[in-house]
Amino acid sequence: MNEITNLAPDVTYSAGVVKFENFEEYKLQAENIAAFVSSIVVTEDTVQASKKMIAATRKIVDGLNRRRIDMKKDILASYTEFEKQVKELQGIIDDADRTVREQVNELEEKRRTEKKEEIKTIWEKRRVMYDIPIPDLFNHWFDERYLNKGVSMSKIESNMTDFLEDVQKDMTLIQSLDRSLDVFREYTKSCDLTLAMAAVKQQDREQEAAEKALGKIREGVSDLVATFIVHGEKDIKLAEMLLKENHIEYTRK
Repeated sequence: MNEITNLAPDVTYSAGVVKFENFEEYKLQAENIAAFVSSIVVTEDTVQASKKMIAATRKIVDGLNRRRIDMKKDILASYTEFEKQVKELQGIIDDADRTVREQVNELEEKRRTEKKEEIKTIWEKRRVMYDIPIPDLFNHWFDERYLNKGVSMSKIESNMTDFLEDVQKDMTLIQSLDRSLDVFREYTKSCDLTLAMAAVKQQDREQEAAEKALGKIREGVSDLVATFIVHGEKDIKLAEMLLKENHIEYTRK
């Protein structure tokens, strides 16, 4: 079925109106009974009379309550069936909607996969034109947003060329730097020359701080003087030999 029938739902509804015409009369009677029971002097005779009066009124109220329950069931019966039918229709349409969404998602995923393969093909053709010894360079450049429908292949190819040209220029500049190897090592992580040079400078600062700290430790150690008294020529010579072998400065007195 390829066409949607212009079918209007044929649903009829009649409001279930319930009227208790003499409610106020019954309410007044109930209130009078309650007031009477509360005001009388309690005796054997008055208690029995009060019980009979309340029992008679309760019988009427219980009958009304049963009728209320029956009326509610009767009113809700047709509504419950209608609710079930509507939910069944809703379920059918929801299932169909999920099926369509799945198909749309599959088509979109297929389109994105095919576009990425097309981008990779163009990349491989352009990549060989540049001397850039960086592994996984494609992933440094590629952006998932390139797969969106609104991004044209011409724009993607232009961005690709600009990126490769910029990296090639960076490689030439890196080779002229004093710390070229260290900068290149950092550059391969991001393909961002500014970040790479900043990382190397940070390493230099850390190295300098470490050397200063070590120098202070050595100065503190060199300031220490210990005196050992060795008796006997044989032991003195042995002590000197050990000091010399371990490059320990000493003074003999």
